[in-house]
Amino acid sequence: MKRIIPIVILLVAVLSIFVWYYQSTKVSKKSDIQNLLVDKTEKLILLYPLSGDVSFKIKEGGIFEKATTSPTIIPNQSIVHTDNGKASVLLPDNSSISLDNNTEITVNFSEKNTSIYQSFGATYHRVEKLLSGSSYQVQTAGTLASVRGTKFAVRYDRISKKTKVAVTENKVEVSTVSKTIGGTPKTEEVIILGTGKTVIVETDVKISPEQPSRMSMADTVNDTEMRNWVDEQKKDDDILDNLKKETSQEKDFRTELKRVLFNDTESETPQNIEKTTATDSIIKEEVKEVTPEKKDEVIKTDTTKTDTIIKTTDITATPKPVVSTVIVNKMSEEEFFNLFEPLFMKYFYIDDTDDVICSVNAKGAERVRIVTSFAESKGYPFEKPSLLSFAQAIDEYCVKKDNVVKARLQARFDDEYPF
Repeated sequence: MKRIIPIVILLVAVLSIFVWYYQSTKVSKKSDIQNLLVDKTEKLILLYPLSGDVSFKIKEGGIFEKATTSPTIIPNQSIVHTDNGKASVLLPDNSSISLDNNTEITVNFSEKNTSIYQSFGATYHRVEKLLSGSSYQVQTAGTLASVRGTKFAVRYDRISKKTKVAVTENKVEVSTVSKTIGGTPKTEEVIILGTGKTVIVETDVKISPEQPSRMSMADTVNDTEMRNWVDEQKKDDDILDNLKKETSQEKDFRTELKRVLFNDTESETPQNIEKTTATDSIIKEEVKEVTPEKKDEVIKTDTTKTDTIIKTTDITATPKPVVSTVIVNKMSEEEFFNLFEPLFMKYFYIDDTDDVICSVNAKGAERVRIVTSFAESKGYPFEKPSLLSFAQAIDEYCVKKDNVVKARLQARFDDEYPF
């Protein structure tokens, strides 16, 4: 009997420990699931087709599906392909990737390790500051670029087997890699690349006493191919830098990033609108036609809010315009101009190289629509009838490249700037 008592006590202790472990694990799993559900929309990978043919497919099998909506939600480990078109990918941590024409990448995102495999083409990466121990890597055939938070461009020519990496901010570690018999990548040469530098990696070059390295370094300004691609992206960099100064919350920055760069306002859900303060909300009138069948409908407005402007319509048997309300997020003049000026310059300013403005994926009326809709959404609407003719003249210049016309358009910029 005395021997049984210790055994019973031991069994009870073991059972108690098991029950405690099971319950704690169950709670932990429940918490993990809840964490995944919080801000679910912000965990998505968004593909923005900017021009031409852009498609994607799941890594494991399947066929390419054309991205027809902006944004298109894509699964992790998707392959994104641009034919004669351009696109951007926005990651959940607000890092983004710009894809040039004829480019293909595979996106593998995680909070700890993000890996982009670039099959061919040109990309530009804006990497947000990563958590301690996290990494962001871009790999081509034979080359690996690793960063922690920076901006850089990668170009890979699958015919010449040549990779170029150009850094525009901070530093990037670039290494040549080869696969051993077991398939594990083996690092060979490593170089730390600084701002304004480009490294060219020739994967097919055989190491020899005459050719001791596959890598060669140059100033980006002296590499026309990389300089043009980097310069095309820099104005968006300026816009994002201004956004970061003006937005303290990560979620607010993501919202503004999507709106300014991609004209994406889908994040303005009713829940977000409710958070707008009374002093920041104004009502914009939007006219819609009413059909005779709906002539007896009455527009109802919330008369309990004193911070909004209310307008009603008198609907008779004759169809008349109906006024609906649109909430505009009003911001301070300083905030607005810090965002508007670089946006206006992107679509209407012709610099010395004019490569940027002539490569913008918007023509004529679309240039006007982008800047005017942004101004209106911030509470600073403007009317500039001559702006459309200015935009169309820019389009014509980009085709003919007449230096006399260029000089006139550059002089006209200040006259057309609306504020």
